[in-house]
Amino acid sequence: RWSVRNAISTIVLSFILNYRATLRVQSWGRGAAQTCDATAFLRWSVRND
Repeated sequence: RWSVRNAISTIVLSFILNYRATLRVQSWGRGAAQTCDATAFLRWSVRND
């Protein structure tokens, strides 16, 4: 059953996971993050061509 508490907990959980992933990418360095972004953008461009 959907509830406001369930939705809020889901949003908070996803925010925490995204935050941790961002910290991990930053620890790898900005170059690695830009490479991942470029790769994702190329895949997206090819898929939407």
